[in-house]
Amino acid sequence: MSHIFICHAEVDDDFASQLAADLRDTGIGTWVDHENMPEDDNAIADAIETGVTFLYLVTHDSLASDMCEEQLSYALDSPTLVVMIMAESSLATTDLPARLQRRQWVDFRGDSYNLAFKNLIISLGMEGKTAMLKPPPDQEND
Repeated sequence: MSHIFICHAEVDDDFASQLAADLRDTGIGTWVDHENMPEDDNAIADAIETGVTFLYLVTHDSLASDMCEEQLSYALDSPTLVVMIMAESSLATTDLPARLQRRQWVDFRGDSYNLAFKNLIISLGMEGKTAMLKPPPDQEND
């Protein structure tokens, strides 16, 4: 099932939830750990593998998180498209590890969330096609 996996630090739950809700409002299915409680140890890996895109909310907290690092490494080793979401205003691209500095990213650090969200949709190639993606199975009846 096609969906977008959103990786984030626990302290960024609100931002991740808002982003997921906005993506779902445009017809894009999402998988967020605190909304899709894993039933088993493989649930997160399965969600990354079956997703069409892995969004990494880049903050100082996510960069320091072992769980985010593990999920990111798994995604980078898979065929899944990985997109960085620069989500913290005090974070510069030079603060990113070298392996992430040249990856595709969308800037949410400015004043306009709506403009950044539109740029995300464009960068995902989903503008005008958002209804093509379906939510993961556990969200189909929401």
